[in-house]
Amino acid sequence: MTDLSTRYGTRARRPWLVPAIAAVGIALGIMWAVWVASADKPFSARLYSYEVTSDHKTTVKLDIHRPKPRELECTVQAQAEDHSIIGERTIPIPSSARKTIRTTTTITTERRAVTGVLKGCTVRD
Repeated sequence: MTDLSTRYGTRARRPWLVPAIAAVGIALGIMWAVWVASADKPFSARLYSYEVTSDHKTTVKLDIHRPKPRELECTVQAQAEDHSIIGERTIPIPSSARKTIRTTTTITTERRAVTGVLKGCTVRD
């Protein structure tokens, strides 16, 4: 029997290659995370409160913050105890010089709701 390294030879390994590639990957990941965290957000919206006012009505209040005046469109939903959506409404939020506003709307439901939910907001074209 012969020694395989004698027969075929060996390649010189670069011991620094794997740590160097890992360091570059980690640095790129950190830079991407910082970039995403510091990106300028066009607006933010959150559900401030909700109130089930009757078997077929739910009132929701939204807080909306816009650094620049722009028109938005927000969709709110009412959910039943089994988490099914029993009412939905899309409301236009007009452009305003005020950066932060609170708006209230009422959702008509098919039966009694237990919660109100902000599905999301988009910029209107």
